[in-house]
Amino acid sequence: MIIKFIKKVTAIGLSIVMLLPNVAFGASQRFSDGFSKSSIISDFDTGRVIYEKNPDEKSAMASMTKIMTLLLTFDAIKEKKVSPNDVITIEESDVNREGTNIKLEKGEKITLKKLMEGMMIVSANDAALAIARHVGGSYEKFNDMMNNKAKEIGMKNTTFYNPNGLPYKINADGSSTENTTTARDVLTLSKWMYAHYPKELTEITNQEKLVDSKKQIDEKNTNPLLPLIKNVDGLKTGFTSKAGYCLAYSMKTDKGDGNDDSNRLLGVTMGAGTERDRQSSAYNSLVFINQYYKTKILYEKDKEITTTNLNDSDRLNAKVFAKKDVKTLKRVDENFKEKINYKKISIKDAKKKPIGELVVTDKYDNIVTKSDIYMNVSDLSFTSKIRLYFGALKNQIKGVNSTGEYPVFTLK
Repeated sequence: MIIKFIKKVTAIGLSIVMLLPNVAFGASQRFSDGFSKSSIISDFDTGRVIYEKNPDEKSAMASMTKIMTLLLTFDAIKEKKVSPNDVITIEESDVNREGTNIKLEKGEKITLKKLMEGMMIVSANDAALAIARHVGGSYEKFNDMMNNKAKEIGMKNTTFYNPNGLPYKINADGSSTENTTTARDVLTLSKWMYAHYPKELTEITNQEKLVDSKKQIDEKNTNPLLPLIKNVDGLKTGFTSKAGYCLAYSMKTDKGDGNDDSNRLLGVTMGAGTERDRQSSAYNSLVFINQYYKTKILYEKDKEITTTNLNDSDRLNAKVFAKKDVKTLKRVDENFKEKINYKKISIKDAKKKPIGELVVTDKYDNIVTKSDIYMNVSDLSFTSKIRLYFGALKNQIKGVNSTGEYPVFTLK
């Protein structure tokens, strides 16, 4: 344990020395990524995008494809269609020595769990093929599953041709057809994974190396950030000549040190020119954001946010609140603007449905967080409830709509 700690500290020290020109940020400086063709980074809890660079530019996906392959495998395990303990017999079509592999041989028997580890830790292309065949029944069916899942979770600019991200075919002009995506879509995929399978995912992606003495495999995790930053626990590298050097990455942020609550940073860098550039892009992003942005609770759940009049009546007021903490990732020197957009709502729904939405924006009018807000009807006096009822009846008859400045109640 002590040796492991020393190695990590040493690695961090060396990395800081290597990257020092890129991480000497000033408190008023805005972050800029000069290493990648496209990138994006946000927090997990609120989804606030802190930085983006050509996030919707389509590019080859390379081995980041394997995140989707793993997602479909986790889905199949959850639905009890397969098990991590399934023993898979490798077929000739699974054997692939192109790029990284775990030396699978025809007729070999191996568990699905080991295939998943090989695919994600060392980016084994042969493991991805075997997984796809086992989970989908065939490569073709699995490919359809990949594209259907992409649509389901909101990956609007992604097309899959295979489960490992290698070039699908070489065209007559020498160009290649490959899985295609954007940095924003990979971020969407990463968020989905951490939202639905955080434990299962990090049990694999947080492993420092893959060891198989029988196959003489002893390889480090391809994620360059794992030995450099303590709380990094994923996610997946990628490289082809067309894609450049890519990385989807994630880091937990703990409560304390200016953070009101724990959170997670998720980022994607695509099209870097070298492995070092890929590492610098991701490392610098995390260093800057972790230093200058903190997770803040703007309003605690069930605590008063403000008071509003009801039906535009100065004699009828109510306190409004959120049913969960209103959180965001906030720069230390940043000021926000807040606005509540009130709704038209049936009086019978006032106890259980939101009466409006709190919208928090930065100085560029970008939305940093949103939250439904509620009122507690039971807090109103008997007289106020009577006024609210007759006001709702009046609004119903006149067909009054909300301007957003205050909630408008109707009977229906």
